[in-house]
Amino acid sequence: MENKQRLVCVIMGQNCDKFIGMCLDSVKDANNIIYLDGGSKKEFHSFLRNKISELGINQKFTEIHNKYNQDDKGMNGKQRNFYLKYLNIYYPNDWCLVVDADEVVEDLSKIKEFINNETVIRNGGAWNMKMRHFHNDLGHED
Repeated sequence: MENKQRLVCVIMGQNCDKFIGMCLDSVKDANNIIYLDGGSKKEFHSFLRNKISELGINQKFTEIHNKYNQDDKGMNGKQRNFYLKYLNIYYPNDWCLVVDADEVVEDLSKIKEFINNETVIRNGGAWNMKMRHFHNDLGHED
């Protein structure tokens, strides 16, 4: 199926070297990938660049920065507003999937198929995807 609709994936994280490789690998087939960094250490950026290169997604990867203040209870909303403003400027007509850096997408092709469904195209809007969360030893999910 030819993709008519474009999918941009926003990944939010900070110093997430344990998981970012799995996350990036799970969304590497998105049309564009944006990493919203909350203030990672210098070493992490080198690590991230290596992962981007390993996965061959350099051309469709963008990193944006907005310092995450752990003491600000409204910071999650501020981060979301930050990337939404960015998307509105650079990707105003594209679909957007947002994940945290420690999350993975099981099958991105299903999402791409979904956004290209004629009913979805006609109705547009926001959609909430079902998620499974694994805890601690990855043997328990909610």
